[in-house]
Amino acid sequence: MLKITDFDCCYTEGDTSLSCKGTRNFRAPELMNGTVSMPDLTDVYSAAIVLFVFKFGILPYSEDPKSDTHDLMRLLQENPPKFWERHQEWSKYKIDEDFKELFEMMTRANCKERATIQDIKESRWFKKSIYTKIELT
Repeated sequence: MLKITDFDCCYTEGDTSLSCKGTRNFRAPELMNGTVSMPDLTDVYSAAIVLFVFKFGILPYSEDPKSDTHDLMRLLQENPPKFWERHQEWSKYKIDEDFKELFEMMTRANCKERATIQDIKESRWFKKSIYTKIELT
């Protein structure tokens, strides 16, 4: 088991709001605009970004409006197929559909529609082998 912590946004179970700003490029939309109502689902969003970085070695987008990848944040919410098309251009491996589905579930803009920990555990990507033998060599 791997635990990842960002002490800037620690909260106690049962808290209904956060007063922190979060870590740039890992923040859920509600954290950026100060409307956090479900901190546990805010963490799911951030965990998805960490998962993406672990899998691909790059951030899925940048919050910096001057960055070439700033529009990818908008694409993730408005046009996921285009988001994945752009990332596939940079990846040396085919991005599998089960990963796409899980990542999109975890990064939904509306936190009430976002995947829960139980949803993640029940996802196809979570339940299968992550890497092929070729990817491990």
